[in-house]
Amino acid sequence: MSGARGRERPESPLALAGASPAGLRSLWILGVLAAAQALALILVAEGLARGLTGLLAGGGTPEQRAAGITGALFLAVGGAALRAAATWLTGLVAARAATGVKESLRARLARRVVDGGGRDIPLGEGRLAIAATRSLDDVDEYFTAVLPAMLASAAVPAILVARFVLADWVSALIVVLCLPLVPVFMILIGRYTQDRVQDAQDALDRLSRSLVELVRGLPVLIGLGRAGAQRETLVRLAGDYRATTMTTLRVAFISALALEFIATISVAVVAVFIGVRLVYGHLDLQTGLMVLILAPECFTPLRRLGAAFHASENGMAAYRRLRDVLASRPSAAGGRPRQHAGEPLAVRDLELRFADRRDPVVGGLDFTVAPGEHLVLRGASGSGKSSVLTILAGSLRPGPGITVSGELTGMPAPGETVLLPQQPRFLADDAAEEVLAYAPAGWDRTRARAVIRNLGVDPDRPVPALSPGEQRRLGLARVLARVDGGARLVLLDEPTAHLDRDAAALVLRALADLRGRVTMISATHDPAVTAVADRAISVDAAGAQDGREATETPELPDGSSAAEPVPQRPLAPDEDLRGPARYEPPAAGRPGDLLAELVAVLQPWRPRFLLAVLTGIGAAAAAIALTAVSGWLIVRASYQPPIMMLLVAIVGVRFFGLARAVLRYCERLLLHDAVLQSMTALRLRVWDALVRRGPAHRELLRGPVALRRLIADVDEVRDLAPRAVTPLLSGVLLTLGAAGGLSFIAPAAGTVLLLAAGGAVLGGCLITMAADGRAGVRTQASRLALLRDWAAFLGAREDLVAGGAAERVLARLACRDREAGRQAVRVAAAAGLGQAWAVLLCLLGAAAMLWQLAPETAAGALPLELLAVCVLVPLAFVDVCIDGIAAVHHWPRLRRALLSVRALRDESAGHESAQPADGDGPGVPPVRSLVLEDVAARWPGAPDEAFSGVTARMAPGDWLTVTGPSGSGKTTLLSVILAFLPPSRGRYELNGADARGLAPAQLAGRIAWCPQEAHVFDSTVRANLLLARDPAQAPDEARMLRVLAEAGLGEFAAALPQGLDTPVGPGGSLLSGGQRQRLAVARTLLTGAEVIVLDEPTAHLDDQTAMPMMSRLRDGMAGGERTRMTVLVTHDERLADPADARVRLGRAPVRA
Repeated sequence: MSGARGRERPESPLALAGASPAGLRSLWILGVLAAAQALALILVAEGLARGLTGLLAGGGTPEQRAAGITGALFLAVGGAALRAAATWLTGLVAARAATGVKESLRARLARRVVDGGGRDIPLGEGRLAIAATRSLDDVDEYFTAVLPAMLASAAVPAILVARFVLADWVSALIVVLCLPLVPVFMILIGRYTQDRVQDAQDALDRLSRSLVELVRGLPVLIGLGRAGAQRETLVRLAGDYRATTMTTLRVAFISALALEFIATISVAVVAVFIGVRLVYGHLDLQTGLMVLILAPECFTPLRRLGAAFHASENGMAAYRRLRDVLASRPSAAGGRPRQHAGEPLAVRDLELRFADRRDPVVGGLDFTVAPGEHLVLRGASGSGKSSVLTILAGSLRPGPGITVSGELTGMPAPGETVLLPQQPRFLADDAAEEVLAYAPAGWDRTRARAVIRNLGVDPDRPVPALSPGEQRRLGLARVLARVDGGARLVLLDEPTAHLDRDAAALVLRALADLRGRVTMISATHDPAVTAVADRAISVDAAGAQDGREATETPELPDGSSAAEPVPQRPLAPDEDLRGPARYEPPAAGRPGDLLAELVAVLQPWRPRFLLAVLTGIGAAAAAIALTAVSGWLIVRASYQPPIMMLLVAIVGVRFFGLARAVLRYCERLLLHDAVLQSMTALRLRVWDALVRRGPAHRELLRGPVALRRLIADVDEVRDLAPRAVTPLLSGVLLTLGAAGGLSFIAPAAGTVLLLAAGGAVLGGCLITMAADGRAGVRTQASRLALLRDWAAFLGAREDLVAGGAAERVLARLACRDREAGRQAVRVAAAAGLGQAWAVLLCLLGAAAMLWQLAPETAAGALPLELLAVCVLVPLAFVDVCIDGIAAVHHWPRLRRALLSVRALRDESAGHESAQPADGDGPGVPPVRSLVLEDVAARWPGAPDEAFSGVTARMAPGDWLTVTGPSGSGKTTLLSVILAFLPPSRGRYELNGADARGLAPAQLAGRIAWCPQEAHVFDSTVRANLLLARDPAQAPDEARMLRVLAEAGLGEFAAALPQGLDTPVGPGGSLLSGGQRQRLAVARTLLTGAEVIVLDEPTAHLDDQTAMPMMSRLRDGMAGGERTRMTVLVTHDERLADPADARVRLGRAPVRA
């Protein structure tokens, strides 16, 4: 495979710039600006050379010499102003081009996702979300660094060499002979490192994909007691990524080393040739100085290109990945639109097959639904009911591994269908905003909140914090909004799953109100839903059979008729939908706290980090020394001394040139390694904090918050910390050292350098911050919001397509992207002004040196060669000052990222008060008794207790059934049992000992939890089951088949063509909802824990499947080597056995 990659035709480095009109425009503008910078450099060099040689010339009156020096200074100042303006415009144009290209790519990608129905994207949603946001943002490096350097590499050397030809053809020849070596080495090293760079990108992809899967499956890992074991997986993946990246960088940075080496040696050769020719009188001093000042600038664009090219690799890889996605053809939706309003929807001979299944999922299905009719699809779990709805919604289409055949007629027009899936995926964290995304233009927040509240959901609670039942009702609120907006076909998949009797009644009233207004097709196991429908058919792999008309009306709690209009019970003003408090990050911390956090993250005392700082200072010092020694050599040579007197300077030029290249190479390697090591530790800290929270905050575990914390925030710290710390530290030390050195030459020289460098950095920072106006922080917030929105969009893409809300969401994403782009351009403009100021001040510093010290040289107090050193040193500080300004500019963004990371750690600390901080400690012996005595619990910061007065006693073989309405505290009780939340009152004991001091990690393997809507990982059946146990204790296949049979999947497992190695798809998409739930139950049973906690295990199952499964589970729990205790949380009172201990949560104290 590596060889295949190596044989691919190289891609043009300008391909990305040509991907959009904005990129093409930028090519021409940046080329013109590069030529302007070359002209500016010539003006500066000419002015400084004339000024220095004017002091050496003895002719003319003092007034004439002063006038000549003044004219030379005006020439240099004009060139400085032109270069400063070109520098600012280059950054601005590059930022606009990057923004335009990213907006174009993201808009096309979002359209491609929607056009394909959401299921046929070649990449997983996690990888695509990262590629479309975080990775694509690295395209900025291409436009702001690589592209300007590439165009400058073509324009600047050509213009400068043309000037050399007119002044000194020997120097021009040396530069012309050396310049081609740079691209030759770049190509050779690039070909050698191509596969290795791809390997590093593959390692990053694996890490990103694994992080996304780990985040989404975190509740499952916590419930299985395997979060700690997966921490080791995270360590291994991060270690592999670090090792692969460092191996690649060692080779990839050779290109930058080669560029530095060639450029430095070439300049050194030019300087030596100039010096020797000056000694023998073959060259005049003015020409020699001019060539010496300009020679390094011939190679500067190439050096910058080599340094920046690697930084843009991630962005280029993301572009290639997205380009491949865009090149793929979207699958087409089936069905013929209806010809007239009264035409029924007809399904004829519908068949669905997956390539890895022997039997069809749906086979020969035929039915017809009249306008306004409500049809119910009944059938056993796995019979294909959900697949039929997704086909009708346009989400499931023919594609690789999927065959859909048959005929659909009478389909509504695009946008007139809405689907409520089994597991709704949401776009917004705010419930009203979520509903408004599906609502027509006339709706406002007040109306959306009223609909949500009428369905028994608190609109003030964040969406990720809602229970599965509440989220299902919020999904129904979206459906009602779409119906009001013109939807004509409503598809409902298990609309009453996870709901207690009162909540289900609210849903049934809503369905009754829709009866006759729209066409409805429901897939359900609930007889109450069938009762409010007009007709029901049974679905299986052989097709469908018509059932009776459903004319009876279910009994509702308050005795009202389901056929009445929907007065859906509003929440009483004092009703408390209890649950975990919403996560709110704390306010900004003190500077000292943030500095301490930064120190804790970077650990600057580590040898690698210290060496990186020292080598960085050494590399910059070598560059300054190279400039100073070269200047001294040339001016001294103009006096034509014996060549032996110049040998030390000649050797010094070579030494400092080599030292600069080698030290820069070492600094980059050491700094990257130190930062990667620090970020691995930081990511583990964030992971540990998330694990410690457990089910405490649903939005941390189930929303995009965890994804942002574990990936975006850590990556932000990784990218910003070295840029915000090391350049500033190096710049301060270099400025002080250089100023001290110049003070020995002339006291005024040190003062001028301090004023020039200090003024450049301080003034540049003030200008940048004034022009920025907190745009940098807003840009960071916009990018985080963009990641969140894209992750939510890709997660909810099928809901959006099937719900007819895709178009307005695409417009929202485009608007968010434009806003982020505007802020980014403002940041670039502000940064460009700061850089322009730094360039101007450093060049003016050189002119000020000449102006300030010229009288001393004229008076004979300061040798001309030392004056040349003082004049040239400020020119070498341009890059140092620019890096210092950029470092200060990064601090607000770094501060925000550190606050986010620290906030999670501080919030988690509240859950550690009664536990070992790291979750370590002696393991708990096998649990033989569990006691809850008058237990109450309160979430940290919550004013009221979530429940109180819970009492229960369990011994091996006992079952405890927990029931109660939504929001009554069932999740809180589970958090207490799992040791994530200590009781606020009462007694919780395991084996007769107080369990308050236990950490959740100590209960791993003793208490296992199967959460509602348990995540199924994108792997195989076997891999999902093996997650339950340590690899050293992996169960054999017979054991896995046995627990699958206990969970009711025996026949399913036997029919799998690849056995347990059959893929289940992303999120278990190739399984039905009931199959996913039963696989999760089987996975929990494999843990071997003495206490099993089952949260709504029959939510998606029909009675014919659920009751036998529960019977087998009860038999299995009571048999085998160990008799288990089982905690069953359910809304279905029928699942309780008369012998069970019972806890009914509500307003009054409860006892088992």
